[in-house]
Amino acid sequence: MRPSPVALKSLGPTLSLEEFLFRQQIKGIYRKVVRSIYKHHERDDLMKFLRYEFKIKEKHDLAYRKYLLSQGTQRINDMAMMLGLNISV
Repeated sequence: MRPSPVALKSLGPTLSLEEFLFRQQIKGIYRKVVRSIYKHHERDDLMKFLRYEFKIKEKHDLAYRKYLLSQGTQRINDMAMMLGLNISV
């Protein structure tokens, strides 16, 4: 049975393999950091910081988003080192 055209439209645009793998990498890093932050007593402030770092306000090409991810992971590693958290992303 084929899905209706309306159902296919609601799925959004088709991702390339590289885009799909990049999103999976982002999700994995996010989950790893959330698990580590959850154990910390200042987790509310740390979650706000994490959400801010992972929020993309505009659509950019994949290369620019990879650059933003590297900058964000560097900031997360710096924050973890200052707070003594054991996060390695």
